[in-house]
This record gives sequence, C-alpha cells and structure tokens, in this order.
Amino acid sequence: MSTLGFVGIGTAEHFNGRYNHCDSYPTDLGAEVWATVQRFLHADRHVHGFATLLLGYTDWRQVASGGRCEYCGKITGQPHSISGTLFVRETTATTPDAYAAQLQLLYSVSPGWALELAAEQWPLIENRRRTGYPDPEAQYHEHDADNPEDSAITPDTVDWLFMEWGYLIDPDRNRLHVLVGCIETPITYTVQIIRPSGAHKFWRDKARYTGALVGSYDLAGPEPNWEAVEEAGRALREQLEAEFAVNPNHPLLATVRALPRVEVWDQRETVSS
Repeated sequence: MSTLGFVGIGTAEHFNGRYNHCDSYPTDLGAEVWATVQRFLHADRHVHGFATLLLGYTDWRQVASGGRCEYCGKITGQPHSISGTLFVRETTATTPDAYAAQLQLLYSVSPGWALELAAEQWPLIENRRRTGYPDPEAQYHEHDADNPEDSAITPDTVDWLFMEWGYLIDPDRNRLHVLVGCIETPITYTVQIIRPSGAHKFWRDKARYTGALVGSYDLAGPEPNWEAVEEAGRALREQLEAEFAVNPNHPLLATVRALPRVEVWDQRETVSS
C-alpha cells in the first residue's frame, strides 16, 4: 500500500500543499524535500523560489519531472488512472479487420464504427498477447487539472486518515515542519452515500483522524536524522491516540470536533460529470 503524504508551504496552522503518492516516510520523502530545498537555499540564500516552484504544480512528483508527463510528454497535471485493466474483448482474431468484423456482429453496429473501435483497441490486444499487459507504455491515462490550486491540500481539505506524513517549508522562519497523520481520535461521524439510483446508504460511527507536529528543523542547520524523525512521529501517534482515549476533551481535538458530523458522498455527481 502506498504511503501517502504532502509537501507544502507554511506552518502547521496555515499551509498550502501538494500531494505525494508513495514513499512519504521521513527517510524517503523527508530527505528528498530537504535536499531539494537546500539547492534553492544555497543558490538564492532563501527558499521563496522553492515555494513558487512547488505551488506551480499539482503534485510533488512534478518537481522532479519539471511538470512534463513521463508517458505522453505534455506539460500538464500529474498523470493518473494508469491501469493494467482495460476493457478489451477477448478475441482469436489475427488482424484488425477480422476483429472489426467480430465487433460489428457482436454489437450490431456500422462497419465504419467497428473499424474505428478495432483500430483503437488492436494495439492493446497485441500488447496483451506480447507482454500480458494491455498498456505497457501507459498510453491510456488521465491528468490532474492544470490549475494547481484545484489540487491544493490545506488545513481545511487535508484528510488525515490517508495523509501519513506532511512536510512544510516555512519561508518566513526558514524552517522545515514535519507532521505525522493517521492519528485516530474518539470523535466519530456519519457518511451518507447517495447511489446513482438515488438510494441512500449510511456508514455510521466512522472514526475521525488528525495530524500533529513532530518537530521543526532549521534549514540552515544540520540535516535531521530522518530515522529518528520517523521514530518520533510513530511514537507521537501512539502517545496522542492513548491520550485521546482517556481525555476526549484534549485541546488537539477542538479542530476535529468542529468538522461536520455528516458527510455526503453524492455518487450521482460522479456519474453525471
């Protein structure tokens, strides 16, 4: 399972961040962020250039790629929805024309439409026969929206159930703040799911999660011991979960308690979009 996290600009109370999909542990992403920031710090004597770079993208991984999609070469949002599962019919046909004839009979469509569909699907069929994978070069994929702010992770949008680690560069204090997430709280909520058919389903008593500051590190000082930071984050998570269990009025729970008691997931919007 991927270790999710984010990299942002600001403080634990106010930040604007970008998502990172995997290897977000301090020993991986923490060290990577530190090294990247140091290059800006040494060149410019400040980290404002790093802030501009990061917030110009939709995802941390674009910092390394320069925003260029590694699959199609476009300068655009982060690629996603790359899957080895593509819905192409099994066929014994040996040519695109033979496959088109099968599609025409199967779906009772015009010869032109069948040929167009066959031309699109035939490379996938050949790939699957050759490699066992229908899209080995990830030709078929989607991208995040081009507007970086549409992908922003903020204190109001961060979901600490999934965000295990966060790294915030504070240009005003010249510090790196490390946050740990996935901290379970005793506060619960209800999810109301509206199916495409209009039917309603409820998930009750789902636990809320939160995050907390592990430590702040001087960007002009020595590099942190990332293994120690990781251990400290795990220990803090366990400590706070134990404190929350015996003290439901813990001050760190005030923000969590202010969240809506009911969330609505309207799947009809997904279908119609």
